[in-house]
Amino acid sequence: NVVKVRLVATSTIGDQPNKFFSAAEIRLTTPFSEEAPAMDTTALETAINLAKTLNKDRYTADSWQAVEQALASAEAVLADANATAQEIASAARTLNAAIDALVMPVYKPQVEELLAMYESMDEEDFIGDWAAVEAAAAKLQAILDDENATQTQANAAIEEFLVAVKALQPTEAKRVKDAIASAEEVLNNVSSAAFTEESWKAAQDALQAAKDLVAAGAVTAEQADKAIADLQNAVKGLTPSDAKLALDTVIETAQGMNTEEYTTSSWKAVEDALANALAVQGSVESTTEDYTNAVTAMMDAMGGLVKRGDTASLAKFVEQANALKEENYTPNSWKPFAEALTAAEAVLANSADASQADVDAAYAALLTAQTALVRAADKSELNAAVAEANKLNKDEYTADSWAAVAKAKEAAAAVAADANATQAEVDAARDALLKAIRELVKVAVPDTDPTTPPDDSSSGSNLPATGDSFAALAVAGLLAVSAGAAAVLNKKRKMDQ
Repeated sequence: NVVKVRLVATSTIGDQPNKFFSAAEIRLTTPFSEEAPAMDTTALETAINLAKTLNKDRYTADSWQAVEQALASAEAVLADANATAQEIASAARTLNAAIDALVMPVYKPQVEELLAMYESMDEEDFIGDWAAVEAAAAKLQAILDDENATQTQANAAIEEFLVAVKALQPTEAKRVKDAIASAEEVLNNVSSAAFTEESWKAAQDALQAAKDLVAAGAVTAEQADKAIADLQNAVKGLTPSDAKLALDTVIETAQGMNTEEYTTSSWKAVEDALANALAVQGSVESTTEDYTNAVTAMMDAMGGLVKRGDTASLAKFVEQANALKEENYTPNSWKPFAEALTAAEAVLANSADASQADVDAAYAALLTAQTALVRAADKSELNAAVAEANKLNKDEYTADSWAAVAKAKEAAAAVAADANATQAEVDAARDALLKAIRELVKVAVPDTDPTTPPDDSSSGSNLPATGDSFAALAVAGLLAVSAGAAAVLNKKRKMDQ
C-alpha cells in the first residue's frame, strides 16, 4: 500500500508562479516515478527559429537590439533542463513580442529627394510662409540623421513638408523661370540642324525675351503670361528640317524590318549604319551634313540586303542523299558526291547567312554529283570465270590457244581488282575470258601402239575424237555455269532497278 505521496506543480495560470494547491481526494492509477514530465518547448523553438531567419539590416538598431536580447534569453531557457513551463512560455512570449515590435527603417531616397527639392528652391521666388517650409525641411533632415527613425515618423514629416510647399504661391518671375527651364530642357537636347532655320530662330528669340524679362526685375502677371505663351508656342512651332525628316524616316523603316528575312552578313551592315544614324539623331552637335551622310549610309546598307534562301528543298535532298551507301558505288564517283553533300550540309548549317543563290548552287552541285554516281559492278560472274580458268592445265592445250586464255585471264584479274571498274568493263572481261576458253585447242596425243595402222584421214592439227569430246564437254559445262550466273545477276539487277 502507498504510504507516501509527493505532488509537484508543473504549470500555473497567469504570469506569477503559484506553488500552492489542494485536493480533496487522490487516487493513484499509474506506477510512481521520480521523473517529472517533459516540458513542451515547441512554441519556444518556433520563435527562436523565426528570429534566426531575420536580417538585422532591414530593421532599426533599437528594435533589433530587443530581438537579440530576447533571443539570447530564449536560447538559455531552452538549454536549461530544469526550466519550468512558466519560464518556457514567458521566454516564447517575450521573443515573439520583440519580433512583432521590429521597426523597418526609413526609406531614405524619398526624404533625400524632397530635401534636394528644398535646396533648389529660392525664397524670393515664392509668396507665403517660408518659415513653415524651412521647419518642415529641418524635420526631414532630422529623420535622415536618426538611424532609429521609423517610416511612420518619416511619413508625417514628408506630409508636413509637402503641405508647406503647396501653400506657397510662385511669383510671376518664378512662373517665367519655370517656362524657361522647360524650354531649355527641349532646346538644349536637340540639334539646331534638326529644324528649319526660321523655326529655330523663333524659339531662340522667345527664349531670350523671357530671360530678359526676368533679368529686368519686377514682372507683372500680364508680362509673365505673354512671355510664357510666346515661348511655349515657339517651341511647339519648331519645324523639322528635310534632312532630319529623311533621317527619321530611314531609321523608322530599318527598325520595322524583319531581321530574319535577310542574311546575317548583309544585315550586319544595316545594323552598323543604324547605330550611327541613331547616334546622329540623338546628338545635339549633329549638322545637316551629318544627317545627310547618315541617310546615305543607311540607304546603301539597306540596298545591299540579301534575302535568306529557302532551304526546305535542299534539306530534303540532303536527307535523301545521306541514305545512300558508299559501298554501292565506285570510289571515283562517290568522292565528288561526298564533297557535294558536305558542301550542301554546310549551307544548311549556316542557313542564316545563305542566300537563295547559295542554296540553289548547293542543290545543283549535289544533283550533278548524285546523277554521276556509278554503281559498283557485280563481279561474281567474272570471278567465277577466272576461277574456272585457273582449274585448266596449260599443258593440255596448244601454246597459241593457251596464250589467248592467259592474256584474257590476266585482263580479267585486273578488272576484278579495279574498284572503279564499270559493269560494262566487268562483263567485257568476263566474255573475253569465256571466249578464249571456248577456243582452246587440245594438243595432239601421238599413238604409241606399233600394231595400230596409221589413219590417213588424221592430220597433226586435229585432236583425237575422245579429246575433242572432253574439251567440248568442259567448255560446255563452263558456259552453262556462266549462263546460270548471268541469269541470277540479271534478275538481281532488275530487282535493284
